[in-house]
Amino acid sequence: MDILQLKYFVEIVDCNCNISIAANNLHVSQSTLSRSIIRAEENENKLLFSRNGKRLVGLTLSGQQLYRDAKRVLASYEALLKNLRHSPTGSGTVKLGLTPAILSAFFADSLPTFILQNPKLNIEIVEAGGETLQQQLLLEKIDLAYLIAPIQYGSLQTDNLINDTGVLVYNPQLFSVLPSIEDLNEIPLVLLNQKFTFRNQIDQWLFKQGYHPQIIMETENEETLLNAAQHTPVATILPNPVLTGYRTSGLTAITISDLSWQLLVCRKTSHFNPLSKKVLEHFNPLIMKNSR
Repeated sequence: MDILQLKYFVEIVDCNCNISIAANNLHVSQSTLSRSIIRAEENENKLLFSRNGKRLVGLTLSGQQLYRDAKRVLASYEALLKNLRHSPTGSGTVKLGLTPAILSAFFADSLPTFILQNPKLNIEIVEAGGETLQQQLLLEKIDLAYLIAPIQYGSLQTDNLINDTGVLVYNPQLFSVLPSIEDLNEIPLVLLNQKFTFRNQIDQWLFKQGYHPQIIMETENEETLLNAAQHTPVATILPNPVLTGYRTSGLTAITISDLSWQLLVCRKTSHFNPLSKKVLEHFNPLIMKNSR
């Protein structure tokens, strides 16, 4: 059995043989877990689980022995990886998760400087959407992530860095009558797509306020939205701090005070890379200072 199969096996046992709960915790499908167990039993020619029909109900004697051994093997494996990645000299790797907007707004200028100042520290950037990064934190594929609230998983430790609002952005030269928040039903909007946590917040806010605007375009690129607002009579809604990462000359931004936006730094408590401390100590104060 390989390490991944051992992880799957232990998680199933820890979830009282409930495949559904184990699959949810591991962020894989139930069929993936079931196939993994069947392959393991076939390869080792051992029944690991007692069954009632197709339902797992407990461990066989072989399964009990494997569970005890697997816990020790996985603990040793995690220690091996930690020793490999983090040496006493401060060299090693930190895997840092960033959404595209956060990367552009807060890391584009400062990250290269940090890397040059810490030549022994290898920073691996994982650029993805917020939900994907949360899952990668849980699966211990990354060490840290800078994300937008709310966070879906209570097992993640979070520190709040910025509290701000959304803004309505448009080019005043393209409108005969300047738009306001109250005019949202009359203004064509271009918005982030549903992959973004902030889009969900926008939708909830629009519903709560009773607005039903015409949304003519959705994208996952903030720069595309700003270019559209720059050159056509449309408006977009974006987090106010994110605007600092893009060209916004000629655009007007109106604060939407009751549309909140929070930037958090997140990590999994049980999987803390000691070298992450250098990243936190450098970027957290810098982000908070630049947001004022």
